Amino acid sequence: MENERRSTIVLICVFILLASCTSLRQLTLKHELHNLPKKSPVISQYFIGISLYDPDSQEELISVNSTKYFTPASNTKILTLATWLDTGLDSIPSFTYYKKNNTLYIRPLGDPTFLHPDFPLQDAYYFLLDQSYDSLVVISPPEAILPFGSGWAWDDYTYEYQPERSFFPMYGNTVHTFINDQKVEYVPDFFNPYIETKTDRFYRSPDFNYFELPVNKYLGTSTELIIPFRQTNELIARLLADTLSKPVEIVDSGYRRADEKIIFGYDRLPVLAQMMLRSDNFLAEQLLLNAQMHMDVSNSEVYLSQTKNSLFASLDQVPEWVDGSGLSRYNMFTPRSLTQVLEVIYRQLSWREINLIFPKGGVSGTIKNWYGAETPYIFAKTGTLRHNHCLSGYLVAKSGKRLIFSFMNNHYTNGTTEVKEEMQRILEAIRDAY
Repeated sequence: MENERRSTIVLICVFILLASCTSLRQLTLKHELHNLPKKSPVISQYFIGISLYDPDSQEELISVNSTKYFTPASNTKILTLATWLDTGLDSIPSFTYYKKNNTLYIRPLGDPTFLHPDFPLQDAYYFLLDQSYDSLVVISPPEAILPFGSGWAWDDYTYEYQPERSFFPMYGNTVHTFINDQKVEYVPDFFNPYIETKTDRFYRSPDFNYFELPVNKYLGTSTELIIPFRQTNELIARLLADTLSKPVEIVDSGYRRADEKIIFGYDRLPVLAQMMLRSDNFLAEQLLLNAQMHMDVSNSEVYLSQTKNSLFASLDQVPEWVDGSGLSRYNMFTPRSLTQVLEVIYRQLSWREINLIFPKGGVSGTIKNWYGAETPYIFAKTGTLRHNHCLSGYLVAKSGKRLIFSFMNNHYTNGTTEVKEEMQRILEAIRDAY
């Protein structure tokens, strides 16, 4: 009996000692992180913000400039993800429709997957093919959608990461050139007559869909070239008429009719996962627009304002938020507000869905080569613009506790590699301490 009592006392002492050691490690780490801006030879050269949050205790565990505003770059997609999830939909809404006098009327909802090469199962497209009608009328939205967001780089229009936004995107609003040995395929092939291949440059006219693609340079290889095209109402009508072999007309906007029905496209998970894993700007912009149009809000600024005053009303710092992708340098968020948005997502999704949608350190997406371990412990979204790199998401500590974090680095002039290495060192210390 005495031996049992002694054993119990020893176990209690060991538990108290271990708990004390854990608390001491956490306090030491917290102190070290507060001094990082002064003591780290890498971080002392620029601005950092860190917020570490426990969603169980609803407590911010670590705060380093967590209420200061930073340029988030593609961390903006975290707000886009939360906003689209707030629609409560399981699939992407493609368009509403009604029929009258053997004419099919559709009101597009900005579905980014329509005829997109990465999403081959096209319920909305098959619906248009299977319907018995003589002509198609596409109803444009009440307000024109600007092709580029506020604060985007004007001269990036030829790069695949900055396709135009539109109310009825098709083919990802890009021309895909698939080269396989000596075989060349253009998707959509509608643009074949407007592509010059005897060239050394990758170019598109700013105002017209005339392309120069160095296809001959890649013959004999397996290559995909992607370049955005200009979206116009005339082009939408011609592409649809070419694809459906029916006359197509674009008409001015009108109010939704009570008898309009909705057609849904892709399941949400693969689309949201591609947006986050690839940091796909086109999907991000269109999904934000898709949510807006589904909610029947005609103006993007109004919709962002409404979302900030509803879904994000509880954020400690109001985001300066202008687009869905983070291409704009006008976006400004705080680390704390990002962890709070990530908590919103944490309540919206299961942990399995978070694992599918967010890049995993050392495994997938934009952090495939970073933050790795035998067991991934980082599930997070990167955000990178020149001189800015951020990482925000979820961290699984050694204890098994799931924590939410945002780590933002702005205005560095040294290479991003050094920044990432310093981040990894700190994140590993957080993992081990908690």
